[in-house]
Amino acid sequence: MTTRKKKPGRRQLPPPVNQQVSLKVAADYTQRYQRSAPASEKAGFFFAEGLNALLSQPGVYGMRIYHGLDDTGRYRMVLVGVDEQGNDIVQVARTPRGKARVRALTAGTTDAVLLDGHIPCPPWCPHGSPLA
Repeated sequence: MTTRKKKPGRRQLPPPVNQQVSLKVAADYTQRYQRSAPASEKAGFFFAEGLNALLSQPGVYGMRIYHGLDDTGRYRMVLVGVDEQGNDIVQVARTPRGKARVRALTAGTTDAVLLDGHIPCPPWCPHGSPLA
């Protein structure tokens, strides 16, 4: 594992930790949320193709999920790749040889892969899942 150098005045990501959760704990979390907000969405589905495109961008160390509202007030999830320093990867620059180079928040580059358009549950909920 590489050691990340801290930049003055910047908050770094914490060291990697195991973020896996047991099915029992995950079911407890989701059921508790659903009881507290019964009218809200339970979940959102994203296709693997989009997730793979987001995660395979150069410099992606992880992923961040932003919660938002569209212009009609409907709940949206925006997924963005994150570099090792904790910056959102929102733009990608091309080098003269065509290789991708990541830049976060830099003008004059092309947009990085960001995801939106999750398929909401309900109505698209799995049958029999202890999480739904």
